Amino acid sequence: MDTYLSISSMKQAPKTEASVNGVALNAAEVIAQLTRRYKPKQHRLAWDDARPFVMQAVTTTALASNRDASKLMRIAAPYVMWCVEEHGLELRAELIFAPTLIDRYCTTEFTREGTGGSYRSVLLAISASVLPNSRPKMTAMHKRKIQAPYTAAEMKAHTLWAAGQKTAISRHRCMLLVAFTVGAGLQPGELSTLRRTDVTMDDDDVLVRVRDRNERSVPMLREWEEWATLLVDGYPDAELLWGGPRAPSGKNMVSDFMYRTMGAVPALTRLRATWITSHL
Repeated sequence: MDTYLSISSMKQAPKTEASVNGVALNAAEVIAQLTRRYKPKQHRLAWDDARPFVMQAVTTTALASNRDASKLMRIAAPYVMWCVEEHGLELRAELIFAPTLIDRYCTTEFTREGTGGSYRSVLLAISASVLPNSRPKMTAMHKRKIQAPYTAAEMKAHTLWAAGQKTAISRHRCMLLVAFTVGAGLQPGELSTLRRTDVTMDDDDVLVRVRDRNERSVPMLREWEEWATLLVDGYPDAELLWGGPRAPSGKNMVSDFMYRTMGAVPALTRLRATWITSHL
């Protein structure tokens, strides 16, 4: 199979729908105009190679399903770059738009179930358009069982991932994420409001107070107390442990940050599952 999508897979474009500078454009050309404006926030050099592949998939889907081309592009482009940059996949439709890979991306890369579900719906629509013969039955995300916890060997690899980031702020945030998710069971979104004063230490233990909607106090697991102490020792009381005086905006703050880190990124759901199973 060719690297890019087969041109024959695209439906015949309807007649003129718009014009640019007085020149009539058909539907495919209108969609191309919309999608060509997209610029990714990361991986801009790699995007130059991926752009034609993504544009063709978006155009095929928009023509086949009458979906918003701009929305398709906003969802498809980061996903394709995740496939290429994080997993080294070739730009081949049967690899990139495999439903099982889409499912993995939407399950592990989003902190909110609803966001992952809506992204999966769009990406599966693209998959159905470019791979019409591949339609496996998928389980609804809200009906899934808890994900398997990480093994001790896997957690060792994740600690190396966190401590091995290039910049000080990336190391701090990755260590914070691992220590307080696996060590205290915090949800990723709860990290955005955690302050130095929410972490208290004495000779017996480290206690983490969560002030979000699910307010509670959680003792840090012993094996993560050293990291917690290292992260908060000397940190300004007025600052958020994630960084800055105010909580950052955006529902996917943690996953957006993790997308920009180096190495094999741990799955947020499995990190917390590891904490849960430590109490069984």
